[in-house]
Amino acid sequence: MTLSPATITTELLEHADGRPVAYIDASAIAVFAYQQPDGSYVVEICTREDITPGRLRLLLDDAQCLASARK
Repeated sequence: MTLSPATITTELLEHADGRPVAYIDASAIAVFAYQQPDGSYVVEICTREDITPGRLRLLLDDAQCLASARK
């Protein structure tokens, strides 16, 4: 595995309606995690640059969420 240098920052922010939002800034991506009023959880991942296919993997409880992109 090749590691890329990254600066990671975390903050606890507040949604407009007062709910807490966890914010993780990890260089090429920003992640926002929060709970909706209906009880569901949201994890929003925003990319800041093009990420090489296969370099962004989404895992939930150690299981991959989406199949890898194939060309």
